[in-house]
Amino acid sequence: MNPTDDHAPEAFFADVLLALKRARQRRDRHYFPLGADAASDSYWEPATSRTGGVQRHAMAAGDGGALLAALAEHWLAVGEDELASLQPELEVLRSRLQEAAPLARDRPSAPSYSAYPLF
Repeated sequence: MNPTDDHAPEAFFADVLLALKRARQRRDRHYFPLGADAASDSYWEPATSRTGGVQRHAMAAGDGGALLAALAEHWLAVGEDELASLQPELEVLRSRLQEAAPLARDRPSAPSYSAYPLF
């Protein structure tokens, strides 16, 4: 992704993510292949926490920018440079969504999930 490109948040999926997907497909690389992995005997994995460790991350404290920075570092560490290059675009998208959304403290609190069966 060219850092001078200015993609509107509304076009992020079509202009950025689909373009990345097609580029990876041309190189026969897939994030979520539809077929079975012949090199894998099983897809079984041991149980993990329901949050997957997110509760220990800055995002748990509401810092989405720190989460995106950590994701970019992780993607670089595992060789996913293309995903890491999306970090500036994702940060713009995150900040625009945050600006557009009303602050949580300004919204009335939702009823407890235990009240839903009553309705």
